[in-house]
Amino acid sequence: MGKLALIFALALAILPGWELTGREFLHPGITYTQGDFDRMRAMVAAEREPWKSAFDALLHSRWSSLEAEPADNGDTIGEGRFNHTVGRAGRHAHDLALIWKITLDRRYADKAVAFLNANSHYTSTFQLGTAALDNAKIILLLEAAEMLRDYPGWKAEDQARFKAMLTRPGCFFGPIHNFDCGRYGNQGLYAARALMAMGIYLDDDKMYERAVRYLKSEKHRADDEPYRPGPPLQGCKMGENEHYLEWRWEAKFGDEPDYSYDDQIAEYIKPNGQCQESSRDQHHTFFGLHNLAAIADIAWNQGDDLFSFADSRILLGLEWAYRYNLSFIKSYPDQPEPWEPSGYTEDEKAATFENGMYLQYLHRSRRWKSLKPTNDRGDIAGPGGTREAALAHYKIRAKLDPERYKWLERYRDYMIEKHGLETWGVPPNWFYEWTGWGTLTKRRTDWMRGDPRKTVEGKKVSGAHRIGEGVRWADCDFSPISTPAQEEKVRSFTFMVEKEGEYDIILAYSSYGNAEIAASVDKSKIVKQFLPKAGKKGTAKIAKVPFPAGAAVLRLAISKPAPGLKIAGFKAVPHK
Repeated sequence: MGKLALIFALALAILPGWELTGREFLHPGITYTQGDFDRMRAMVAAEREPWKSAFDALLHSRWSSLEAEPADNGDTIGEGRFNHTVGRAGRHAHDLALIWKITLDRRYADKAVAFLNANSHYTSTFQLGTAALDNAKIILLLEAAEMLRDYPGWKAEDQARFKAMLTRPGCFFGPIHNFDCGRYGNQGLYAARALMAMGIYLDDDKMYERAVRYLKSEKHRADDEPYRPGPPLQGCKMGENEHYLEWRWEAKFGDEPDYSYDDQIAEYIKPNGQCQESSRDQHHTFFGLHNLAAIADIAWNQGDDLFSFADSRILLGLEWAYRYNLSFIKSYPDQPEPWEPSGYTEDEKAATFENGMYLQYLHRSRRWKSLKPTNDRGDIAGPGGTREAALAHYKIRAKLDPERYKWLERYRDYMIEKHGLETWGVPPNWFYEWTGWGTLTKRRTDWMRGDPRKTVEGKKVSGAHRIGEGVRWADCDFSPISTPAQEEKVRSFTFMVEKEGEYDIILAYSSYGNAEIAASVDKSKIVKQFLPKAGKKGTAKIAKVPFPAGAAVLRLAISKPAPGLKIAGFKAVPHK
């Protein structure tokens, strides 16, 4: 387990004194947590934009239609049939399950279950060639299954059949568990994303960690099988053009164990930000990078920080690709002309994002050598929602310097201007391969820095608080930039608020002296309250704190401390 996992494996934070004996997965916890669903539900119910418009688009999409019926795909998926089977069915099941999680309308859950059940009978799937990519297209069915894992309308025997299918010999697990060392990196990345999702849904720590360790170029776990060795034998030269050289794939490996291939984070994105597929085409470059953003989002929900791995290498890759593509179609004061590499070098240390040098290097698969980026640039990324997830992390959650996510934000804004909101990308395949609806599922306000958490039946879980319920002082939102010392002074709590208005905060505390606490919500006016000395137990009311409707973040700050001040908890109630 990584350090971050020890901090918040279950509820995105583990409180002091808790002991972790093994990974206990957060559920739901693939792309969405309960905190995410609470935020979506609150914003949609309050008709806050752009969440409401994005939800309306989802609701009226043909993929979420209650009239849609699952196809009978038999028990075998042959070559070239994954998009038309688990791809389409997964898209339906995901969108239907997402609507159910927001509206609690069982019709959508039941229809999603129908698609899952219709795709739980496969006994064999295509296992050769592009099988890692193809079999990974089970990802959206896994997303739906995770959302519906506790739905009483999905019978236990049906869910058991779906689970058993995933790891059946000759089915999905086999082709994805070794990623894809011989092809362009996006294919192995998609397999890693599916393997992580499968591990979470099946509560299989070894399966999940196999993907995470591989992505980080770490050694395999002691109780797991090794990754592919290397370096691979380089075959005969097949051809060349101005963008890359190409050699035949021999599928013969060296004897270096756990060799690092192109579908690992630090190999797929070089230290200057250039992507392994930048010399192939820009469509696949974006597909691979957005897969990495989706992967990092999944890992974060389970306590592993891939967003910051290798000095935020994922962000650097996004910045390089967005700068190269967006500057070609839109001018900016600091980039009035299309950005071009400033030169070319084979010295990795000589190529940086800042100096703009393009790295000419032999890929780890030894099949290609990058020479220069391709010219098929511009508005080709589609409106995939993973941009929202990446921006929500780097801008809001991690609060990085804006210069570091400048092109990510610019491209997101450009796509919003063009499409109105983030949707699912462009056909034919990206309907099935991207995580979408990011404006609904991942958009955060400036105050939504933390991931909401609460205690339910003595267990830390993800989720926002409700007006009128008791809130433990320890159940503040988890923020990666907060230190324990900071949390002693300021804590944030996400609430689901049905109606805009003024609310009273009823505080329970003890103190040896007089203190003061200040409350504010989403940049509202600060309301302060004097806390007189209290013995073992005292209460105080912070009156008339304005809350907006929707997901509202309450920030409580100890503006004047006192000896022995301890806050046990509080509740927010409508002001009378």
